[in-house]
Amino acid sequence: MTPYTGSIFESVQAYNDKVCWIGGYNASESANTIYGVILKTIDGGLNWQKIVLPVPYIIDFDFIDLNNGWLVAADSTPGYTWGLWKTTDGGLTWTLVNRFSTTEPVLIDFVNLNVGWIAFSTYFIHTTDGGNTWIDQEPKDSISGISSMYFLDELHGYAVGYSGKILYTNNGGYRNSMSSENPTPPSNLTIGGFQVGITAFTIFIAIFITTLKSKKLRRNKIIN
Repeated sequence: MTPYTGSIFESVQAYNDKVCWIGGYNASESANTIYGVILKTIDGGLNWQKIVLPVPYIIDFDFIDLNNGWLVAADSTPGYTWGLWKTTDGGLTWTLVNRFSTTEPVLIDFVNLNVGWIAFSTYFIHTTDGGNTWIDQEPKDSISGISSMYFLDELHGYAVGYSGKILYTNNGGYRNSMSSENPTPPSNLTIGGFQVGITAFTIFIAIFITTLKSKKLRRNKIIN
């Protein structure tokens, strides 16, 4: 495998044993420039195609199949801080979907062509139209430093943060009346929205999902 001097990679996602993407940015000291870059392999890592994006750096990306994916990246356009981009050809070309002026996000996760989430340090935003419009989703139970999230489908998902909390939702992340005053709900508690749960089963599942997500191995791609 060829090393890429000057590159810093932030995310990796494997679709199967042949196809994989790596995202980050490349810093060119001679040209005094920084630009986002995607590397793609279709032969198990023997060869990599370098795809340069017109963004300073890539924050995170997510593919739902061999063709369709999204990425969040820093945006140097005046008045904006980051943008959402989409590909329909496996990452070869990317189209700008949206620009935002909020704090930079940390994670992105889509479960199909329409439904996805973007995580910030303390809250989430949710789309049901492929990223064209978004709504805020602030967990009833506060969390700081969200570091990983994983959605199994349109309703069920997990997220973890620096404070040791584990968030779970069974209704797509919509807010509920769960109180953070009770951080150890019964293991059989079922309630909508993000909630805190630290039962042994929940911890095992959350750690398992977090490990998968850190490697960017998707729910339907592990068995391909």
